[in-house]
Amino acid sequence: MKEENIELGRVTSKIKSPTPHEFVFQARSSTVSSIKIGDYVYVKQNGEKIVGQIISIKSEDPFSKDPLHMADSIKTGYSISSEIPDEYKWVFVEVNVLGTINENGEVIFKGTPITTHSEVFKLDEGDIKKILNIK
Repeated sequence: MKEENIELGRVTSKIKSPTPHEFVFQARSSTVSSIKIGDYVYVKQNGEKIVGQIISIKSEDPFSKDPLHMADSIKTGYSISSEIPDEYKWVFVEVNVLGTINENGEVIFKGTPITTHSEVFKLDEGDIKKILNIK
């Protein structure tokens, strides 16, 4: 399977709502290890590829934000992370939108906000070379 066809996750508004300049996606657990800061990704919207670059990766779970859970963990000496079911361990990835890539490999900023729930994919090497003007 080509790298570009692997869905990395879905755009969410849990951390912040998507704007024309940035969006956040919740990573699929099966793709977390392949996601790196600096990677290029895209969302397909209205038949166009809107490309962006990953600028932040954050893990989160609902239990670590609760001071009572944290205090109990410290007091009793158990690890909260070992008690959290995998379905409650989330990774959120922040992306800086570069623009829409055209057939010539040029990136044009159109100011279109990304739609929540859109699928996010890793940009293939050929498109990366085009947008960076590398032969």
